Amino acid sequence: MSAKYPNGNKAIHSAIDENRMFHMMLDSHYEGIVYVDETGVIKYVNKAFADYNKMSIEGIIGRPHREIVHDHNIDRLLLIKDFYEPLVFVDINGRKFVTSRRPVYRNKKFAGVFSQYFSISPQDVIRKFGPNYINFIASLETKNIMYNVSQTILELDTYKDEFQKANIAKRALNNIIGNTAIMKDLKNKLLCISESNSTVLL
Repeated sequence: MSAKYPNGNKAIHSAIDENRMFHMMLDSHYEGIVYVDETGVIKYVNKAFADYNKMSIEGIIGRPHREIVHDHNIDRLLLIKDFYEPLVFVDINGRKFVTSRRPVYRNKKFAGVFSQYFSISPQDVIRKFGPNYINFIASLETKNIMYNVSQTILELDTYKDEFQKANIAKRALNNIIGNTAIMKDLKNKLLCISESNSTVLL
């Protein structure tokens, strides 16, 4: 008989330990968690989710998800039933969330949607992590924006260069005056050469 399990029943104590660990994972201070059953009724929320909605857990459980969550994707997923959506950005009531959604099965039958919501709205980030964290998030967003802008500028420069090359070639040929057979033949040869990588000096 061990000191940790005085009654000697390791299986029961192991199940209790696993249950505690499971509840510790669900009771994250930063990540809102909600389970909606197959009929669209909220069956479980953690404190973080209740805090996001400024409600009590008891005031949320048992209500239709449309009254609380306002995540229209849940209705779609309740119809699809076979899905996995990790790291999706959603806007709920003017607040930005990163969410993950997965199906729940009971006895191999679809039993609802399990969703996790992590708020990246400034008011929630500052409240939970402090003002320095918001600067970090802002710097990441700024870097991402700057990268996208630089990629767009590079693409525009490429299009501009291609347009200028094509436009200059056409303009140069149109500026050659003369409609004689020799000039027409010259223009045709220049057009053929212009499509290659060769340089033509007029």
